[in-house]
Amino acid sequence: MVWGFFSERNWVTRLKSDIFFRRMLSTFAAINQTGFQNLFGLRRVYPHPMYIFQSSRLGIRPLRLDDIEPFHEMQSNLQVMQYTTGRGQSREENQQSLEDCILKYSAPENDFWIWAIERKADAAFVGTVALLVNEDGEDEIGFRLLEKYWGNGYGQEAAEALFKYAFESKAISKLVAYVFADNVGSVKILERAGFVLIKEFWNEESQMMDRLYHLTPSFLA
Repeated sequence: MVWGFFSERNWVTRLKSDIFFRRMLSTFAAINQTGFQNLFGLRRVYPHPMYIFQSSRLGIRPLRLDDIEPFHEMQSNLQVMQYTTGRGQSREENQQSLEDCILKYSAPENDFWIWAIERKADAAFVGTVALLVNEDGEDEIGFRLLEKYWGNGYGQEAAEALFKYAFESKAISKLVAYVFADNVGSVKILERAGFVLIKEFWNEESQMMDRLYHLTPSFLA
């Protein structure tokens, strides 16, 4: 599952330096203590985040600029990235990617969503999930976790919460996933959730055996 990013920046940077906007947030925080997650990466102004969707242990929220440290830890790790870019990415690349993901949220008719996975118990950044329309017009999913959180069942839990959200809240009729056959961990997550293997094929670009999986709303039954 390879996620590309478009290249625009500066909008978030300008917003972050806007003194008026900072004061507005501070005032609103003083008035309302019900819990709100800052979407623009300035800081968390309330103690409880607002999740897009969630599972028992995890909450899915928008990425923020202050996610850069764990985001970079994940994206620079070759073990995490071996089946995507095939290499760890630099901090500059990861800063750009993070900003691009955040900018996408405000793009008109956006169909490219990458969100943070947060552990509810301590607000730790666990990884990311993706829901996007690929170049073939398919509704594609993806997920990625920091290596230190592997083996806790977080990948399965976050992925299944994503699938449920896609079918119930977005009314998507079919999800697809592309995964390299050697990526055993991701293959297990997909197959446990009920994804059906459609085909296996040689990926010329990556020089690896690739797989296409489908999932329909029968997953919810």
